[in-house]
Amino acid sequence: GVGRMADEAPAEGEEEEQPEEINEETIASGLSGLDKTRDGKSIVMTKLDLPSRRLGDLTPLALLGHLRHIDVSGNLVKDLSPLLGLDQILSLNASGNKLESVSLPAMPHLQLLDLSNNLIKGTFECPDMPCLRHLLLGQNQIEGAVGLDKNTQLQRLEFHQNKLTNCEGIGLPSVRHLTLEGNELTDVKGLEKVSLITALDLKGNQLANIEEVVAAMPEGVKDLDLQENPLMEELDRVKVLVLMQRLKVLNAAPITEEEAAAADLIINPPPAEDAAPA
Repeated sequence: GVGRMADEAPAEGEEEEQPEEINEETIASGLSGLDKTRDGKSIVMTKLDLPSRRLGDLTPLALLGHLRHIDVSGNLVKDLSPLLGLDQILSLNASGNKLESVSLPAMPHLQLLDLSNNLIKGTFECPDMPCLRHLLLGQNQIEGAVGLDKNTQLQRLEFHQNKLTNCEGIGLPSVRHLTLEGNELTDVKGLEKVSLITALDLKGNQLANIEEVVAAMPEGVKDLDLQENPLMEELDRVKVLVLMQRLKVLNAAPITEEEAAAADLIINPPPAEDAAPA
């Protein structure tokens, strides 16, 4: 409505936006995905989509035990616990809310958890989730992570724009997609086992020592971005190539034939020319 304009972007100092209450009508409007229950005895709605509805308290959703896919992104949620007892969930998108902490139980079927763009602080504790494949935690204030190593199916792990200072506990061999740009990383030890990754973006961190970075690089990385790190001040592309001969792209620029040739000369210097002719 027209009267909405004034409260859409409250000025600094005003009280925060008031959440909408969830009622039966709200729930009904978001339900879809008619499907059989696991035992095949009844038919239920398995999807709930309520993005960007200014929702705050999710308690009324705690009774929807048959839900498999939930989207409550872009709301005003501060507490996710009402949803965490729903043990049929396969995917949960709670990105773009006001979550400062999340205490997760083991959710046996969960495959995708999106908590990006919240206010989550401190150490992120991940329980044992045997089916978890996608864990999206970008744009928070996370300083570390524990428990990830028990999730052997994890393929996509996003930590960009957080406050990580090291990579302890996040270098999982199952991961194929890892985002770490925009943190406060001073070293990347712990990434050595991430063998399925071919590109790694480490832009906007606090990495100062190229030798240490290269020593921790997984075998498969051929595309490495180190822009906006202290080590860029004296970065010699040829030297990096000597240390990491498999590189094809460095700092978003392909390795040139000249650079490859210069590195090759250092790695395999030509024999001395003053040897006596045969």
